[in-house]
Amino acid sequence: MLLGIALFPLGLIAILQTAATLKNGRELAESALLSRTERAVEEEKRVLLSAQETAETFGYLSLGIEDNARCSDLARSFVKRRPQYLMMATVDTDGVLRCGSAGIGMDFTGVPDFEIFLEDPRPTFTVNPTGIVTDKPVIFVSVPVFHNTGLDRIATVSFPQSTILRLMGSEKAEEATFSVALFDAFGTVLGSDQVVAAISAELPEDRALAGFVGEGPQTFTQIARNGERRYYAVLPVLGEALY
Repeated sequence: MLLGIALFPLGLIAILQTAATLKNGRELAESALLSRTERAVEEEKRVLLSAQETAETFGYLSLGIEDNARCSDLARSFVKRRPQYLMMATVDTDGVLRCGSAGIGMDFTGVPDFEIFLEDPRPTFTVNPTGIVTDKPVIFVSVPVFHNTGLDRIATVSFPQSTILRLMGSEKAEEATFSVALFDAFGTVLGSDQVVAAISAELPEDRALAGFVGEGPQTFTQIARNGERRYYAVLPVLGEALY
C-alpha cells in the first residue's frame, strides 16, 4: 500500500510529462507546417509585392500630371520598361479610367470590386478571367492613391495569372504531399500548384476561405470536400489582402 502511494506521484508526473511532451510536439509540428507554408510562397509573395510597389509608384507619380494624354504616355513607358506587366492605369473615384497604357474611357461604376474598394480603400489582388489587353486570365493588383484629405484615385497593374501558376507548379514537382493555394480577401483562389477543380476538392468542407480573412496564422485538421481528412495551415502573406 505504501509502495503504491509512493509510486502514484511518480506515475502522475510521468503522465503529465508525457502530455506536456505531446503538446510541445504538436506545437513544434504546427510551427514547422506554418514555416513550410510561408517558404512555399516566398517567390509568389515577391512577385505580388513588387507589383504592388510598382502600382504605388506609378499612382503617386501620376498625381503630378494633370494632362491625361501625358499620364497615359507615362503608363505605356512603365509597361515598356517592365515587360512582366500587361497594363498600368489609374481609375478616378468616379469610376472612369482616364490614364493608362490601355482601356482608356472604361467605366467601372457599379462593378462590385470597384464599389467595395471605394468603401474600404486598401491594396487588393484579384483575378480576372479575361484581361483588358489579353483574353487570358490576369491578376490585377490595385492600390489606393491618397492626396490631401482622402482617396484621389486607384492605381492598378496587371500581369498574367500564368506567372503565379508557373511558380506554384514548379513547387508542386518538389512537394508531392504538400499542396498550396493563394487566395484574396474575398476568398477567391488566385493561384495553386494544382488545377482549380483539384485544389477546390482539397479545401475545407465547412469553412469558406473568406472566413480566414483578418485572422492570424493557424493550423487545424478538417474533412476536405473530397471526404479526406487533411491538415491545414493558413497564414497572411500580404496583410489582409492575400493568404
